[in-house]
Amino acid sequence: MSLPWWDVEEFPKVRTLFFPVRVHDMPTWGLMKFEAFRDFKHWKPHYPKKVKRMDPVTGVEETVLQIKKPSVIKNIPLPKMEKNYHEGFVCWGYSCMTTEAVIVYNVENEVRYIHLYDPMWIVNCSAKDIECLFVNKIGYKAENREEALQFQKVATICFQKGINSETMWLSTWREIEKEEALKAKQRKEECEEKDKIARATNMQRQAEEDKRAVEENEKLRKSLLRKPKQREELFKSL
Repeated sequence: MSLPWWDVEEFPKVRTLFFPVRVHDMPTWGLMKFEAFRDFKHWKPHYPKKVKRMDPVTGVEETVLQIKKPSVIKNIPLPKMEKNYHEGFVCWGYSCMTTEAVIVYNVENEVRYIHLYDPMWIVNCSAKDIECLFVNKIGYKAENREEALQFQKVATICFQKGINSETMWLSTWREIEKEEALKAKQRKEECEEKDKIARATNMQRQAEEDKRAVEENEKLRKSLLRKPKQREELFKSL
């Protein structure tokens, strides 16, 4: 779990206003709520790391919470999909119980099912199969409209752009990811350099103050060790 502990602790304690918890999500929601009220005994969320750094302007040391980046999949794994199911295609619809799209088709008087757990799996279908999914719209209930239309949108985009398992298509997302990663690296290096300069400046300022204090103490010590001059006093007779 990559979310910080305060987010995970807050989720089960607030009411869901417009999106009620679905039946198949109840076990996970119950476990999150159980752990949140018992300080996360078994299910450990992310606890940020405390890092001390120097403010470059004021030179004051401050404590910052570092939250690590969530671990996400950059490249979606696409499994091999069955081909040419458009010949015996019957229908396809969204299942709210398993949160997947199910394609129903006939092969030699035998009913078969293809389960799509992710809308991006449609990318790995053949051109004829994608055309079939584009022409025959997905079936769904009113409360599952948004989830079902994600599958339909992917099928529509694949049909319009000619994206399928039979063609090689290029994407600019990888270049964008590289650019963003390079920018993030440069920003991190700049912040580290600023912290390093601020730390060095503060250490130099502290060393100068210490040196000045030592010189003043040495000057005071020498003045105290110096013997006072004898003064001659003249007394006038009355």
